[in-house]
Amino acid sequence: MDAVRTIEAEVREPIRRSGLDPARDPKAVQRLVKDAVADYDQRSMHGGMPVLPDVTEAEKAMWDTVAGLGPLQQYFKIQPSRRSGSRDG
Repeated sequence: MDAVRTIEAEVREPIRRSGLDPARDPKAVQRLVKDAVADYDQRSMHGGMPVLPDVTEAEKAMWDTVAGLGPLQQYFKIQPSRRSGSRDG
């Protein structure tokens, strides 16, 4: 089982137990994701588990997995406008 699958199981269980809805309470779910990734990262440093190459990317991937569309989520993100200032008229 790779790191993301391990973390996913560790995030989904408390979401199920608590009845959290990522759409209704994204901050609580984001806290669970952040805590689970940090906990996994600490445990992986002691060996026996795959190390996360990028904790921030792991948090994003986990959020997309439990609250979004998984790997497809990247195609549905709204990109910020490159224009500065407001458009009048």
